[in-house]
Amino acid sequence: MEPVSQGLERPAADQQAILAKAPVVIFRPLKFQVSAGICICREGPGILRQAMFDAETALSYRRYEGYG
Repeated sequence: MEPVSQGLERPAADQQAILAKAPVVIFRPLKFQVSAGICICREGPGILRQAMFDAETALSYRRYEGYG
């Protein structure tokens, strides 16, 4: 894992590869599972609200499909 500021300078494929490692890296020491995802970039007011809505929706889909 690396600081977010460094990850933002990498190409999208590298960011996805790093993010794919996160659940394993977190599970080893902490013994719990996490979900992580990437969404499209947005600009302007309401960015955080929309990003949170997108994240909650994605996690709802994962629960519905039986991933936790």
